[in-house]
Amino acid sequence: PNPGYNFVDWTEAGVSVSASASYQFALAGNRSLVANFVATHTVSTVAAPLAGGTTAGDGTYNEGTLVTVTATPNPGYNFVDWTEAGVSVSASASYQFALAGNRSLVAHFVATHTLSTVAAPLAGGTTAGDGTYNEGTLVTVTASPNPGYKFVDWTEGGVAVSTSASYQFALAGNRSLVANFALKTPSLVLQSATAVRLGSKVDVTVVVLNQGDATAQTVAIGAKKDATMGGKAMAEHPPVLFGDIAPDGTAANVMTFNGLKSGTQTLQIRLTYVGGTTTLSTTVAVP
Repeated sequence: PNPGYNFVDWTEAGVSVSASASYQFALAGNRSLVANFVATHTVSTVAAPLAGGTTAGDGTYNEGTLVTVTATPNPGYNFVDWTEAGVSVSASASYQFALAGNRSLVAHFVATHTLSTVAAPLAGGTTAGDGTYNEGTLVTVTASPNPGYKFVDWTEGGVAVSTSASYQFALAGNRSLVANFALKTPSLVLQSATAVRLGSKVDVTVVVLNQGDATAQTVAIGAKKDATMGGKAMAEHPPVLFGDIAPDGTAANVMTFNGLKSGTQTLQIRLTYVGGTTTLSTTVAVP
């Protein structure tokens, strides 16, 4: 055969009589033989990047041969696709085709990275989004607080990276994220305190507001000394109950004080509730 060709066989009247390029026979009559040749083509493969993996299937083949090239990623990489002259030709790591000409194929690989998440404290909630992803993948991690907890932030290496419970980012390397949760708590404040004089007695209507994110349960003033104004204790016998106060909710009660002078007086109350106490104070105009 000439360069770029392979011998196929000898035929006579369209019938193959030998697959040997050197065909020997005893002549018994006139013969008209055809030597059939087929063009050959080369297949070359390369990995990109070279560290990403290995390829197989290179060689010289007869035209029309069904050729299979394979790409095998190295640890820490995934196969992406086969390209030729910058054009994607297959997303299969094992790519089969009938060879019609010379081909130069590139197997593309992409680095992979791991993403891990954990809740802190573990009782505070759950996280999702862990896994191994291709570099550059847009990843979303989510944090879901358990009842009685609230999400605070995501941190990595002790540094806050997001205050969104659903945190999305393009993965550029291994990441280890911590979803921080905190207990929901009530936060009680005095919304208002209004005094009305009835002779020597002064009735003070107190409105307590819960600015927290948890219900303050069984709010009360538990002792006479826990409600004072102008140095005088309230006249009521404890407990003075405000009940349960939901987040953004209010509760009111009236306390009576004897012997208060007119003018600006300081009201101070100590409230107890399930799981805590708080002391509040404000100035009140006493008529």
